Amino acid sequence: MKKLLLIAFVAIASINVHAQRKVQFNVDASYLYGLQERTDFGNFSRSDFNMSGASLHLSALYRFSDSFAAGAGIGLDRYNHPGYNTLPIFVKAKYSPLKPCKEAFLFGELGRCIGTSDCTKGTILNTGFGYNLYSKNNFGINVKLGYNINWAEGDFDISTLNESDYTFVSFKDIDHVRHSIFIGVGLEF
Repeated sequence: MKKLLLIAFVAIASINVHAQRKVQFNVDASYLYGLQERTDFGNFSRSDFNMSGASLHLSALYRFSDSFAAGAGIGLDRYNHPGYNTLPIFVKAKYSPLKPCKEAFLFGELGRCIGTSDCTKGTILNTGFGYNLYSKNNFGINVKLGYNINWAEGDFDISTLNESDYTFVSFKDIDHVRHSIFIGVGLEF
């Protein structure tokens, strides 16, 4: 019995060591520069509201090859004007299309946002490109530029000040779509 347990432990440990070279974890922080908000109530642009936001995402990717990795993650996104939070769970893919420049990559994230008392439910899509500034021994630092779309579903009560005419706008039970560009930095380990 002890030998069987020892063999099982060695087998699991060897698989785990091999998997550690294949699995990478990413922590990404981004600034969201809001472009437009489309709602059932009306459409708003950056000239109406100073739309901004931030996101923090943690993901685990399995490297299928030197140029392609895919996996899943969880995040926390904050959107301002109107102010609401999202808690996305997403799938992510990362691809390096240029063989001579493996530092450059394309990525995409598609996920569903969980609705809680503090977070709005909906769907997100992030896509863009990035560049690894430093990568050594499974540790890396990267920068990225991309496009974010958030399809937020109603069921939340938010009022915000319209900066162009100083009136309050309510977003209660209104579905809306936020378009943003983002710039971010990430750690890979």
